[in-house]
Amino acid sequence: STVLCECEGYVQAISWHERFVAWASEVGVRVYDLVARCSLGLIQWEKSSNRSIEDFRCNLLWSAPKTLMIGWVDTIRICIIRKRS
Repeated sequence: STVLCECEGYVQAISWHERFVAWASEVGVRVYDLVARCSLGLIQWEKSSNRSIEDFRCNLLWSAPKTLMIGWVDTIRICIIRKRS
């Protein structure tokens, strides 16, 4: 087994497609490249005083090989993985 990350709390949702895996934690959603063996980034949750992350389920869906859709509370984010230029 391989630990990908252990500093962001419990995994609340996970979604895997081809070379990419994304998971939601208390901090946000992290995307990891299994081939390159590195984190591509962290999409942090917006801070809110009137709602708790634990009260809502995070939904992760790969709509294409490099497109991750994140649904949480009343927000949908569409994240596209691209090479930096």
